[in-house]
This record gives sequence, C-alpha cells and structure tokens, in this order.
Amino acid sequence: MKYYNKVLSFALASSLMMTPMSFANEATETKEATEVTVDTAAGFTVFNTEETANFIKINDSIVKEPTIEGVREFFNENQAFFQIQNPELELSEISTFTDMQGNTHVKVQQQFNELPVLGKEYIVHFNKDNEIYAANGHLDLSVYDKADKGISRDTKIDGDLAISIARKEIMADSYTDNQEATMYLYENDENYLPIYEVEIATVAPLGEWNVKVDAQTGEVLSASNKLETIQYEGHGAGVDHKLKTLNLDKRDDGKYYLYDDTRNGVVVKTFDMKHNNDEYALPGELIWDEDSVLYGDDKRAAVDAHKYAGFVIDYYKDNFGRNSINNEGMDIVSSVHFDKNYVNAFWWNDQMTYGDGDGVEALALSGALDIVGHEMTHGVTEYTANLVYENQPGALNESMSDVFGTFIEMEYQPEKADYLCGEAV
Repeated sequence: MKYYNKVLSFALASSLMMTPMSFANEATETKEATEVTVDTAAGFTVFNTEETANFIKINDSIVKEPTIEGVREFFNENQAFFQIQNPELELSEISTFTDMQGNTHVKVQQQFNELPVLGKEYIVHFNKDNEIYAANGHLDLSVYDKADKGISRDTKIDGDLAISIARKEIMADSYTDNQEATMYLYENDENYLPIYEVEIATVAPLGEWNVKVDAQTGEVLSASNKLETIQYEGHGAGVDHKLKTLNLDKRDDGKYYLYDDTRNGVVVKTFDMKHNNDEYALPGELIWDEDSVLYGDDKRAAVDAHKYAGFVIDYYKDNFGRNSINNEGMDIVSSVHFDKNYVNAFWWNDQMTYGDGDGVEALALSGALDIVGHEMTHGVTEYTANLVYENQPGALNESMSDVFGTFIEMEYQPEKADYLCGEAV
C-alpha cells in the first residue's frame, strides 16, 4: 500500500501551540535564519527573518484596551519602530478573539489609500490584564515606494467583470453560487497594483478557485485551485473492523440516523453519496440503520467519518475553546462513498467528502483519523488565517493540517500516533 510519508517538525508543532493561529502569518522557509535582537528604546525582543518584525516579545508593561483603537495607539507610540506613517488610516480590524486563558488577540490588516495590502496582517496579543505581551505578522513598508501615490478603488474593472474574467480563465462546466471578488493591493513585478482576488467554487470539475485579476487591465495574474485534498479511518465497526461507540438519532420511523446533536448546537451529520460523483448531489442521503449497531462493509466508512469528525470538533473545543470549524457553531457535514474507486478526501464547500479508495492504493479514506483531522483543519485555516494558497502561505496551510492531524491522532489514538499521514488506510 502506498501512503504519504510525512515527517513533521516538532519545532513547528510546538510553535503553533503557543496560541491559536498565533503564527498564521509567519510563512517563512525553514532554511531561513532568524535574527534575534533587543530594541532597548522600544523595549522589545525582536525575532526577524527578512520582513519587518515577524515576531516581537514585549519586555516592558504596556497597557492598552484590547481593541483596534488600542492597537493603533500602540503603533502610534512606537512609530519609530514600526514605521507605519498613519495607523488610523493604515490599520483596519480583521478580528478580535479572546481565548480560554483570557488573552485577547487583535488581528489587523495593513492598508494603503484604503486598499488592503494582500497578505500583510499583524496580530497584537493582550493578556487578561490588558498588557500587550507579544505581536507577530508581516507589514511591508516598501508599499510606500512601490505603490502609486494616487492609487485608489477607482479602476477600469469592477467586481462583476473580474468574476466574468475569472470564469473565462477557469472554463468549468458548472459553478456554485459562491462567487466573490475582493479588491486588494498586490505586489507584482516589484510594483503594487490594485487587483481583484476572485473566489469561485466549481462543481464540474470540482474546485475552489482563487484567481487574481488586474483591476486596471483585466489581465489574469494567477489562477490556482485551492481544493484541499490528500491521497490515501451507537456502535459500529469502522474501516479497521474495530467496534466504536457512536451518537445516533432515533426517529419516529424507528430508524437510527448518523446525526449527533450532543455538542451544544454543533450537529455532526454523515451522508451517503452511494458512489455518485455528481457534486450537485452532495451531501447525499443521511445514513441510517434499522438498529443501533452498524455493521457491514457499506457502513464502515460512515462509522469512522462520523466518529472522527466528532473527535476533531472535540479537540478544537477542548484545547482552544473553538466552537466548531468556523467558531460560530457550524454543523459538521461528512459524505462517504463518493464516486467509485476514488482515492481521495477533501474539504470543500464547508463539508468533508471521502472516497472509498480502490482497495489497492488505499482503503476508505475516512478510516484514518489523521486524514480526517488534516482535512478539517483546512476548514479552520480557511476561517481564521485565510492564508493565500500559494508559495510559503500555501505550504504553511498544508503544514498546519499535517501538524494538527497528528496532534488529533496523538490525543485520541495514542497507540497509533506517529508522523505518517494516512498510513491506517
């Protein structure tokens, strides 16, 4: 059997555990040296790679309100260090999150002439006493030189036209209604120019496309499919033939459904695609059985998909206080038996989909907890860091899923835990 031989870095894993998504924007190659300096004037210990202050530790007590206003005040008072000319105009709030320890993390977007600079975000971390203890991210001061001073949102191409251009580039047979164009400043050939980042979900072929369109000329600068995939785990026997405890829903028709509503509103639901490869048919039919014991070859993939989806949600809740994938209580939908001999699993359109494998290269993909954790973590990344899926951010996206897929396996299946991904199937 072939499977991914993914060796994970403990150093990266440890850093990611410091605080949820704290290092989401530190997409640097491992070969790049990190310079550690102390700025005595500002009172910061600075961990730099090649961009501005990737990570800083605050050595002195700086108390601010844990809000966008407090962050802007912090940047204003340390203008000599950050060199952001006008924080009130150049920093906008993306999100504010308070974790289980009472620490608050304010994420901000760098802007220039009211245009967000793609990929340039910073996170300021406050403890429960409102002291700033750390900050990390990327700011690009070269935007002052590389962007035209008169650049604005007044461009020749609007969002609707950008979507049309992106669709022509993709040339899919069919699309979902999920199509959105957002304007950014984007560095291209040593210049910053206004672009539309177009997000389009397609169903034939299946894809989740990111297309960058020049907002002045309509030129397609890049196009990539962000569809996250990996090649290759109340009672029921899973893919490994072992008995597992399940939460089922017994309904008035006397049948037991794979519908778990025991997590304060986050419902785990598992569906059967019956080997259909028509993405319009997703998620399929809710799986049921005549009694509360699910046996048989046609149920094994569903048993594991249902059980392991619950493990992933519990892991993020117990360790990070996260309320489902989007932190807003979204239901967890899984579909099994997608297509025939399909050696794949993917997070797409806010749900998990699993193939049954071909019996040679792989068994049913839901039979591996680390695969389930890997793919669902792509959903967490989508709703938090929103990493650009190319180059270093794209690599970090995959690395986050590798690491947390293994963390989840270590927590719930320590007897199987290793640094391989998908070896169980």
